[in-house]
Amino acid sequence: MGEASQSTAEVDYASIRARKNMSGGMMAEGSPLLVRIEHKRYLILSGISSFLAVSTLSLLLVQGESNDDIYAPLLSIFILSSPFLLISAIVAIFKFGREFYISFFLCSFSSLPITLWEYINQSRNGCLSFGFPGSSGCPPDPPGYDTPRAIFFIFQIILLMFANSELVKENWKRMYGILHALSFSSLVYFIAYFVGLWYG
Repeated sequence: MGEASQSTAEVDYASIRARKNMSGGMMAEGSPLLVRIEHKRYLILSGISSFLAVSTLSLLLVQGESNDDIYAPLLSIFILSSPFLLISAIVAIFKFGREFYISFFLCSFSSLPITLWEYINQSRNGCLSFGFPGSSGCPPDPPGYDTPRAIFFIFQIILLMFANSELVKENWKRMYGILHALSFSSLVYFIAYFVGLWYG
């Protein structure tokens, strides 16, 4: 009699655990996608950094006197946050492994030809004028001057689309690799842009 009641209790306990697991699984499946994302701190850092990079480049692309006061602070915040992003990428390489670093290095190296093109473009055609008295100012931009910038902006949008597709697939590691690559490649691009502009 005692053994029968004990086995019945064990069956009831197992059924209760099974129902809890099923309800938990249904809640996880029905919960919003952003709630199910794992390791959100990587998304916060890389997401904010990617937003700053894309916003800064878009303002540089439609460059005008009114945009100078906007993109300069955005660029400064992006540059100041870059050491934290690089540390995050190094930690993620060891933590997430192959899925992260393949997408990170592949997307980062894909941007190098455009970055080199922009450096050559700025070193040959770039001009700085601070409006000092007696200065002649800058000549009109030559044809195709904005082309590397526009292509790099398109490259950023493509990376965002890839990251979104990995988000939908719930492949967090690859998504983080793409977002970190977007920010890292943008950092290298901005360095090449301003080094070519200043020292070209």
